[in-house]
Amino acid sequence: AACEGVGFFLLTNHGIPRPLLHSALAHASRFFALSLHEKEKVRNERTQRGYQRLGLERLDPSEGVQGDEKEGFYISREVAPEDEDAALPLHGPNTWPREELLPGWRDTFQQYMEEVEKVARQLLGLLAPALDLPRDFFLGPHKFDRPMPFLKLLRYPPSGAGSDPASGRYGAGAHTDYGVVTLLATDGEPGLQIQPRCAPSGGGGTCSGSSSS
Repeated sequence: AACEGVGFFLLTNHGIPRPLLHSALAHASRFFALSLHEKEKVRNERTQRGYQRLGLERLDPSEGVQGDEKEGFYISREVAPEDEDAALPLHGPNTWPREELLPGWRDTFQQYMEEVEKVARQLLGLLAPALDLPRDFFLGPHKFDRPMPFLKLLRYPPSGAGSDPASGRYGAGAHTDYGVVTLLATDGEPGLQIQPRCAPSGGGGTCSGSSSS
């Protein structure tokens, strides 16, 4: 059964329009094709929004000898500067590329985030009974009234040599995600590896999972 051995499963018939998904992937590629100078203009370290340059993050410091060979762009719930939540860590407005530079970019990802959040809420309704909780447990008042979902666009440069554990080089080091659930969409390129943290006992058992690229 899903999530009993490792915490990953393939989700189909999720309802996100395929044209929107393809558009999001295409818009992500257009952003990463910009010059480093342009990409650095949309970086906000305080709120962890916007561009994250190549090699800035090292997900597994115990094994990796250098920053992970990936660059990213982070988007989250839009919080206006005058909102009281803006004083909280990682809260604030998103940082967007200029419309004249990438027409339709912001609208595409705002729409995509709305669709993904719908799927996440439906998924939580399915996961709750597996935890012996009411189906609407995660959807009730004061649970996810003001969620902090993070949409992370990631690019692994093809010029890189890829992961080489023997030399401590990774596209993305082994890690477990924070938050409640992660929905991962790819462009079809292979690379994700899934590793259980413990060996299931003869009677089954449950293992946590970690991933790397």
